[in-house]
Amino acid sequence: TYNITTDEVWTSGSKPWGKTDYCQKCTFNIAEGVVVTINSYIVFDGATINGGTFNAKDRKVELWSNNGTTNFNNTKFNFTGTSEFTGNGPVALTNSTFTFAGTSNMLSNHSLVMKSSSMVFNQQSYFIGQGSKVDLTGSTLIAGDGSLTSKAYVQMNGAKLNLLDATSGVQVMNANNYYYNWGSYYSKPANTNISTNDNKKNCGTIYPNACQTQFVYGPIAMTSGGYTAPLILPVIIRDFVATASANSVNISWSTQQESNSAFFAIERSTDGNNWNQVGQVKAAGNSAKVIRYSFTDLNLVNGSAHYRLKMVDADNKFAYSDVKSIRSSSIASVKVYPNPATDYANITLDAKAGNSIIRLINQSGQVVSEKSVAANSGTVVLPLQQFQNGTYALRISDDKGADQTIKLLVYRGR
Repeated sequence: TYNITTDEVWTSGSKPWGKTDYCQKCTFNIAEGVVVTINSYIVFDGATINGGTFNAKDRKVELWSNNGTTNFNNTKFNFTGTSEFTGNGPVALTNSTFTFAGTSNMLSNHSLVMKSSSMVFNQQSYFIGQGSKVDLTGSTLIAGDGSLTSKAYVQMNGAKLNLLDATSGVQVMNANNYYYNWGSYYSKPANTNISTNDNKKNCGTIYPNACQTQFVYGPIAMTSGGYTAPLILPVIIRDFVATASANSVNISWSTQQESNSAFFAIERSTDGNNWNQVGQVKAAGNSAKVIRYSFTDLNLVNGSAHYRLKMVDADNKFAYSDVKSIRSSSIASVKVYPNPATDYANITLDAKAGNSIIRLINQSGQVVSEKSVAANSGTVVLPLQQFQNGTYALRISDDKGADQTIKLLVYRGR
């Protein structure tokens, strides 16, 4: 396991795991805002990457299958130039955004599972799925950036595209971008296969591309309900920050541009998969200048929490922002009384705390008392008769990853 807290450059002679190209069953925990630049060939085999932004130019990143799935969680990956991202093993993306430019590409030779994630192919970049499947849940593959100079494409060359919910799909942005799939893709909401043959979408005399049965040209989107117009994002997010304080989380963001925007829904998750709306902020509508927004979540979650923005336009089309994660390191509203104490201390835990362990630690760092407490236990009595006068550390840790330490003075007089 590698914890990365500052920007790094990975070269052929310098990587966290050594000089070899191959990292087997590695776990990377990358702090928010940290950028890793890849300047060499890399192989991940059954790795887990949590957080961080990766930049790769003219490099190859390969995923193998000897040790299971390689997972990317809350990760940004930017491929430029001639970079290649090759999945020879199973790949899973959760709350992640992968962007390709230049002639960079992804070759999925196994399975690709995406949840609340996106892959964007700009300029001449492309995706080829030639493994078993591409599963999308709350996720999107996008070919093109809206410019007619882009010839990006998404191709299913043997892989089965499965849209597992109503928000997933493939967007083809213009007439020089295309989606290739000989056969059909599967829509779970409609419980049917939707044909991509003989559709003659956006081809012929009006458009420069010849009609070929396996090609679907833009502008178009393949959705769970069939073919629709591609979604043009109503908002361009400039920055998005989540900051935890003692009893709340402040969410702030700014937009660089807005077109037909209606509102922002602020969504929270404790596991990165299941999301609930915790607030809503009205959008400007139409703007070409920087506008700042904020929202305060007063219901602090102990342990880790994830936040994202659902950007909704006036036509009820929507898109998701990146995901920001916070970690509450303390258990809110712990009360200890009396303090100083004589023969006992009452400890009242906040109702949000999970199953907890209360430890009393002396000045030598030794744990002299330990007590397990179930969630929602209210006030707990800690006996102190056997302990000498002195200052102790009272540490409360819960199973949600939060903890708090309080100074406790035991004094019975001289």
